[in-house]
Amino acid sequence: MSDYDSDTNSSDSSFLKVDFYEVQNIVPDQYKDKVDKLNKILQKEEKDIDQLKNLACSEGGLVISLVRAEAWQLFLGLSINNDKPLLNLETIQNHPEYHQVDMDVRRCLKRFPPGISYEQIGKLQKQLIAVILSVIAEHKELKYYQGYHDVAVTFLIEVGQEKAFSIMEYLSLNHLREFLKPTMEETSYMLWHVFPLVSKLNPDLEEFITKSGIGTIFALPWLLSWFSHSLNQHIKVVRLFDYFLASPKDIILYVIAQLINARSDEVLKAECDMASVHSILSKVLNPIFRELVQILFCFRFQKTWILN
Repeated sequence: MSDYDSDTNSSDSSFLKVDFYEVQNIVPDQYKDKVDKLNKILQKEEKDIDQLKNLACSEGGLVISLVRAEAWQLFLGLSINNDKPLLNLETIQNHPEYHQVDMDVRRCLKRFPPGISYEQIGKLQKQLIAVILSVIAEHKELKYYQGYHDVAVTFLIEVGQEKAFSIMEYLSLNHLREFLKPTMEETSYMLWHVFPLVSKLNPDLEEFITKSGIGTIFALPWLLSWFSHSLNQHIKVVRLFDYFLASPKDIILYVIAQLINARSDEVLKAECDMASVHSILSKVLNPIFRELVQILFCFRFQKTWILN
């Protein structure tokens, strides 16, 4: 496992002096051969999507934004370079969800990587509001939720406004659809599928967590934001997005189960009560990101269980 998948703190002072968009598509030496392979697939008229997905789920993921901008759309079956226009500013500002979205977007400064200037962030925030409300306004059955902006800003930073809109519209009608309903009833029901998965990995752990009475609330931000609200580096977020977009849409439930199991020793040594277990599970993600990526890489090729 390389530093590219490591837990290194990206707030290093030397990194802060580098413009994010100047280094976004610089290929680390260890991934030059991989990027060459990815580009060869993308340049072919008949693209091997399965091979592209396997590379997306292996070490380093899709590596750079230029590859992600095309590969992510291919994974979802979207037309390349056929971007839809966003809604105009007046329509966006008149939308009933505008003020809530505006507040959430203003509060998400930590989601912008070091190396993006405040001036750039201001422009990106306006673009983010436009992406979100263009999707919500066009599909009136969708109800905005807090955490949706965390998913959207990841795509905006990585592939730009037009492609982010196209991707978010597709995901909102598919992967994220249950979260965008008027209530969280179906989302809560979905999360309960995690415990049978944990039981398959570690029956004692599942029994202990169930007995603690913690429920599923600790995992709700992971599910709603595809972990993007909880991770402390943009590169970690897009690595997981590579994995999610290249996999069946329910894969995130398996990821949550694997993440819980990765801290089984610590959980089983804790007091069996809600507060103690929640304290451990709500803080596990960043310290074990390297381990999680390796687990997911191995798991993808095992395919040992199916979610019913």
